[in-house]
Amino acid sequence: MKKEIVFPGSLVASEMEFSSGKNAYTSEDGNVYSERVGVIALDDKNRTAQVEPKNRVPRILEEGSIVTGKVSLVKESSVLIEIIDAFDRDNNPLVVHQSFAQLPVRMASGFYVNDLGELFKVGDILKAKVTEVTSYGVTLTTKFPELGVTRAYCTSCRLPMRLFEGKLKCLECGLSDQRKIAADYPLR
Repeated sequence: MKKEIVFPGSLVASEMEFSSGKNAYTSEDGNVYSERVGVIALDDKNRTAQVEPKNRVPRILEEGSIVTGKVSLVKESSVLIEIIDAFDRDNNPLVVHQSFAQLPVRMASGFYVNDLGELFKVGDILKAKVTEVTSYGVTLTTKFPELGVTRAYCTSCRLPMRLFEGKLKCLECGLSDQRKIAADYPLR
């Protein structure tokens, strides 16, 4: 048996050699074509050509997923996040079908937030949880301690900032700043 990945409409075999089997069809031109994505399975004994479907189906972004994203815009009422990657609850990768998400002010922290600009800056990398996926967009939260900024950049010189006693500090220019820091912020 020969194994080759095909897509719908891909040529599988010639009808002169094989008849169409499962997930395959014979066209007017006398060739056998695939009906779905899968692997070609040619049975020389029975002279059939079929397509065995691929078992793995990609999963898309869903409620409860954890995303990593880059802050693109900080407004008074929300933060616009460009999603870099996403994982389900079991840490399996997910397909991101919408590249941007919003983080509303009410979902940014467990305490009252007067100014989102104090918690997030453009260019910061953050980890957030998906609370809602609709046809209009994706909504995120960083209310939990393990969520928030995982890589902050200095607003003056754009170098990564280090965390010292709960405050971020740029070692290059000396600027101090605060953010909604994730519990696993790596630069300490």
